[in-house]
Amino acid sequence: MTALKQSTLSGRLTLSSGLPPGLQTLELYRWLPDGTSSFQEVTTAADGTYQFTDAPPSIGAFKYQVYWPGNSWFRGSGSSVTVTVALYEPTLTVTGPATGNVGERLEFRLFQNREVARR
Repeated sequence: MTALKQSTLSGRLTLSSGLPPGLQTLELYRWLPDGTSSFQEVTTAADGTYQFTDAPPSIGAFKYQVYWPGNSWFRGSGSSVTVTVALYEPTLTVTGPATGNVGERLEFRLFQNREVARR
């Protein structure tokens, strides 16, 4: 993952019976390298798949934990992953003619991970 860049993480809630779990609410916790944390709820699709996006604000080790509290028939369960987040490295590309004549208008295009200007 890259700092400040949105990434998608995904998974699947499975039941020991093998049946699809239907729509379920999961608890998502995120711990930043400085020890602070955040919480949000994520809803599964009927087949148990889920996804969430994050744009980590800094570099370092981020821990994500997803927990399902269970129900009357199934005990709760959770899973976690630690992801190393690297520096965001923007790119700047300039395209245009390599040479020109005095008084001639030249056109250049600037791209910073996408086109940002045409001059």
